[in-house]
Amino acid sequence: MGKNIHRVTKKGKPGYQYGEDGDIFLYKPKNKESRIEAKQKAFKQSARAKKKTARVRKDKRREKK
Repeated sequence: MGKNIHRVTKKGKPGYQYGEDGDIFLYKPKNKESRIEAKQKAFKQSARAKKKTARVRKDKRREKK
């Protein structure tokens, strides 16, 4: 799994979450396709967050020049 993607439960249902504050993507227990889809959504959220962080850092470097 990704560095910050981890398994969680919400109201007794399993899911994946990116970071501590990210969305929780629930899946149906014992359903492999549902689990894979939830994990992919968490990875996509991870990628968007990293891209946004990189953009902010890039903008801050421009401000310093």
